[in-house]
Amino acid sequence: MAALEVKHAGAPGRADGSDRWRRVGARVLPVFTGERMQGTVEEGNEVVRSCLRSSEQLDNVWAEIHAMLRVGMASLVRIMYRQVGAAPRYDGPRVKMPSAALVAECARPDAVAEALVTAWEMLVGHVLPYVEGVFLPLVQFGVASYSGPNSVRGAVLMHFRDVLVVPLLPTLDEAARLQMPCLPAVLHMVTVLAALTPADRTGPVYAAARALAAAQQVWT
Repeated sequence: MAALEVKHAGAPGRADGSDRWRRVGARVLPVFTGERMQGTVEEGNEVVRSCLRSSEQLDNVWAEIHAMLRVGMASLVRIMYRQVGAAPRYDGPRVKMPSAALVAECARPDAVAEALVTAWEMLVGHVLPYVEGVFLPLVQFGVASYSGPNSVRGAVLMHFRDVLVVPLLPTLDEAARLQMPCLPAVLHMVTVLAALTPADRTGPVYAAARALAAAQQVWT
């Protein structure tokens, strides 16, 4: 894993306990690139427990988790760029995280959709099992729940939704009109992400799920 990713695994401005959280990041972040985590899940549990025991305020733990997930999502965006055969692009010269939205400028809409599905399948099949397992102590310490928005799974999916999917919704809409082969996979992905906030029936992800479902009915 790149040193840059490990360096930014901790939340900004928190020196106390940052070494412990960097140890967690060093173990977990490789899974976002398709690699295996460093060490075992049980060893990761113990490092997370040490972080929780040393945290003065458990409310600050989520800041560390979200910072780590942002780095992980950047790795998934880079995978999308590799999938479409392009170098990562950034929103500005000082921005260190690649832009998911700019992937749409590098390939056809259907190719971008395929790349997004690849990232989604890696997230669901490879990343989530490791991340949920390593951060299980958050539930035991009462910091997170087993399911819902306050769960580790919910946090991972929301980051994926906001960082990778929402910026590409116009591209997915365009790709759906092209009768892309991966439409069922895209529809499943967007439906799962829309269900994260069931009360929000006017948001862009929910609207995209309805549009994609209608497109699939047209082509079947």
